[in-house]
Amino acid sequence: MINLMYPAIHRWFFAQKVKLKNKTDEVVNILGKMDSQYGIQVDGANNRVILYCCDAQGKWPEVQYKYDADTFWGEWHDIALVYTGTNMQLYVDGKAGEATPGRVNASDGYQVVFKSYASSIFTIGYNTEKSTNHEADGNGVKYSTLDQVDGRIADIKLYKGTDYSEGLTKSYKEIKAALEKVAPDADISAIPYTAVTTWSANGTALEKDAKFAGETVYTATTVYTARSDSNLPTSANQA
Repeated sequence: MINLMYPAIHRWFFAQKVKLKNKTDEVVNILGKMDSQYGIQVDGANNRVILYCCDAQGKWPEVQYKYDADTFWGEWHDIALVYTGTNMQLYVDGKAGEATPGRVNASDGYQVVFKSYASSIFTIGYNTEKSTNHEADGNGVKYSTLDQVDGRIADIKLYKGTDYSEGLTKSYKEIKAALEKVAPDADISAIPYTAVTTWSANGTALEKDAKFAGETVYTATTVYTARSDSNLPTSANQA
């Protein structure tokens, strides 16, 4: 799983392919700033894909797409996100979502303006604010992990600056046709990187070749760092 530092973007379009292995009633984190600002998730208990955000007023607008639970799991799906600067939309396999009933953006004319998020972390496959504590394993070691996606996420592309939806007046087919004529601002699937994994206990990194002790909670951190030849604006990648 990857963390990326992205600058503030006032208009953007994200495209990606997602394949989740097994049906679950849990919330599956796909992509975004998640609890810090915005995110795309699969709500397994309610059979829906959701795009949500915390806006400049501290409210939580949300768009949802209801899927068929009998055909959704175990298959690849195209998921696209659009933010125009005043509104947002979600597309799953080319079909548009709708404002979630009860959320502020379900009201006519509500403008969705994202809160500032220049210092938060863009994640793929998990939420930095959510983790699971595990019981001791066969070696008597307790550990905690981030809730990571059980599946695959591929072909993630970011287009920024231009509203190719023209205020959400264009169809998904028209938006896709426009994007095929331009290069993405970031193609995350093509980013070259290096990876280093470290283990720590109580906030202190273990020395090389150190042995695990019983009744101790350990954390493994893998840092993926984009190389200088990458097209990323900046990088501070951690999983």
